[in-house]
Amino acid sequence: MARILPLGGGGGGLGGVTVPGVPPPNGRSSFSADWNIVEPGYFATMRIPLAAGRDFTAIDRDGAQAVAIVGETAARTFWPGTQSHDAVGRLLLQQTGNPDTPNATRTLLVIGVARDLKYRSLGDAPRSFVYVPLQQQYDSRVTIVARTHRGQRLAGEIRALVASMNPNLPIVAAQTLDEYTALNLVPQRVAASVSGSLGLVGLLLAAIGIYGVMAYAVTRRTREIGVRIALGAQRADVVGMVLRQGMSLALIGSCVGLLLAAAVSRLLASLLFGIPPLDAVAFGGAAALFTVTGLAACYVPARRAARINATEALRHE
Repeated sequence: MARILPLGGGGGGLGGVTVPGVPPPNGRSSFSADWNIVEPGYFATMRIPLAAGRDFTAIDRDGAQAVAIVGETAARTFWPGTQSHDAVGRLLLQQTGNPDTPNATRTLLVIGVARDLKYRSLGDAPRSFVYVPLQQQYDSRVTIVARTHRGQRLAGEIRALVASMNPNLPIVAAQTLDEYTALNLVPQRVAASVSGSLGLVGLLLAAIGIYGVMAYAVTRRTREIGVRIALGAQRADVVGMVLRQGMSLALIGSCVGLLLAAAVSRLLASLLFGIPPLDAVAFGGAAALFTVTGLAACYVPARRAARINATEALRHE
């Protein structure tokens, strides 16, 4: 169970954080952090690796030592210059924000460090995140997360199980994680569709441009090609000449495009998900695609040049 899930568009707030011996930046009274309230097994179910320490267990209950798991960004922010495993065993002071006791704090022992992930949106930079166990900081609004081996839906079984324990507990909605994140991913999917469409248009324009240039070049060199054929040039020689000229243009354009893409990709790093700005596979695939496109665009003019009749070509003006 968890209070919030990744890519749900929001974050939880349980107060500010102070760190013994580490002053907050910019003269603030505390560090800002997003919070999540989870049950043991949440990280394994969501496949969130722990960089150091342990997960919550049944011993982390009300009345026991208050514990927390922090994200990697939080660990670097709270204890600058330290490694992830160095955060385990340190203390945090949670400002509870209770109106009755505004200065009340809760001491949390850090027992683990979790890998960073995006909770609000894919475009967000990693934020400082603190996880606390449900048994120690209860919240009535939680989500049951279940992972199956065969992808089957378990909504009916979970409803029946919850009703067997307490029929008064309401399950407001049941959906897959894909459905849960669909609305928040609309901007990225629209951007991906538009970018893909523009990429296809660019590829088409590149092919048309290479074809047009090569067709014009063959027309301009009709008399020259006729002379070559009259002097004994074979069809393969003519095809090779046209292809070399066309592919040299395509290769020069690909090199210029790759250099410009490498320069611009660093500016678009925040919009890339799952690949680095300079991805060898993506750049190599794009270069190969435009090479094939250029080859196909040069093929028709090359065939036309190979079929030129020497007698007619010599009369061509």
